[in-house]
Amino acid sequence: MPAHTSLGIVGPSGAGKSTLIQLLLRFYDPDRGAILVDGQELTRVTQGSLRTRSGSCSRTRSCCPARSARTFCSAAKKARETELWRALEQADAATFVRNMTGGLDAELGERGANLSGGQRQRLAIARTFLKNPPIIVFDEATSALDTTSEALIHDSMFRLFSGRTALIIAHRLSTVVHCDRILLLDHGRMAGLAPHAELLRLSPVYAELVRKQLTPPAQSG
Repeated sequence: MPAHTSLGIVGPSGAGKSTLIQLLLRFYDPDRGAILVDGQELTRVTQGSLRTRSGSCSRTRSCCPARSARTFCSAAKKARETELWRALEQADAATFVRNMTGGLDAELGERGANLSGGQRQRLAIARTFLKNPPIIVFDEATSALDTTSEALIHDSMFRLFSGRTALIIAHRLSTVVHCDRILLLDHGRMAGLAPHAELLRLSPVYAELVRKQLTPPAQSG
């Protein structure tokens, strides 16, 4: 994919979406073939170097394993307080952090138990803003949220993607319909690669996913 563009990755359960991201982040290496980033084979890049240049948000990485918003966000970068607040503003997280007793130093609870799912995700996005990596990976980052919470973080997600290379795995198609292109996986193979409108026209598999998720139910009576 070209640099500074967004790619949505969709497909039925078991299609290989998370496996693809695990390969890209070098949790394991391919048995055959090669993955290239900026023309360089990924297996020749250290995991530390790759993860320095990338930021990821997922269902598990947004659990806030830190005592406060300050320590969670600052784990990405030693930052001044003004930088922390700027990142929180960009992620639409500043208001709820200010409203917590203690603000940046408010107790988050075990694995962020004192926060809602949407608040945990917005803190994870703020942390990624603070890190400012050129590559962003979202792995089902909104799948555990209700539709209202999901809608609240969409704007901050796409602000984060601006000027960066973004890969977004999504079970909910609403998360990726505005991506530059969408990669459709089916049984471990690429079944389509195109913008939403074109893929909808060309792929019966994608059209069926859209029908199930995005088409309003017919009203009776």
